[in-house]
This record gives sequence, C-alpha cells and structure tokens, in this order.
Amino acid sequence: ADDFTVSYEEDVYELLLDWVYYDLERRKQYFGLLFESLRLAYIPAPYVEKIIKKEELVQDSPPSYGAVVQFEKLAAQLKKGVSASTRSNYERVAGGPRDNYRDYSILVCGGKG
Repeated sequence: ADDFTVSYEEDVYELLLDWVYYDLERRKQYFGLLFESLRLAYIPAPYVEKIIKKEELVQDSPPSYGAVVQFEKLAAQLKKGVSASTRSNYERVAGGPRDNYRDYSILVCGGKG
C-alpha cells in the first residue's frame, strides 16, 4: 500500500517485523500476506541477503522465502545484462515505487510582465 510515508523500503520491513513480533502468536499468521506488499527491488541486495533472507519468519513462510530467492535470481541476471523479457519479469515482481518515492518536477517560468 502507498498509504504511508517512509524514507527507505527497509523501514517497511522493520515495521512489519515489529508489528508481528509484538504479538507473535496471534500475528504470525499474517506475516506472509503482509510480506507480499514489501517491494524487495527497493531494498539493497546485501540487506536482503544478510537480514531478510535469514529472518526466521521469512524462512518459515515458503511464499516469502520464495519471493526472496526469486528476487535474488532476477537481481543477479540484471547485473549480467538481460533481455527485455527478463527486465519485464523483474519489474512485474518488483512492483512500482511507493508514491512517496516518486520524483516530481516543477517548471517555473518568470520574467518581467
């Protein structure tokens, strides 16, 4: 969802973990569903590899772990140079940036009138 403002996508991940761990027994069941809204493409690859991939909740959720593995494979292909279809797959998996990540430009014209 784009209904909140964050500086980094890692913040979304950390918020997700904080929320689940606050009441782990009741909230663990929602982890996979919420993890789907995470935009891995906007998280640095070392963070995904060293932090997210090693998280127990991710490892215990086959869809979440699978998403991380798929992201890593596509990211590795992008480093090598890829076909248009691979790039298209990556963009489909990645999703677009959150609204607050998008850049906006304002053109200002002036002069003596």
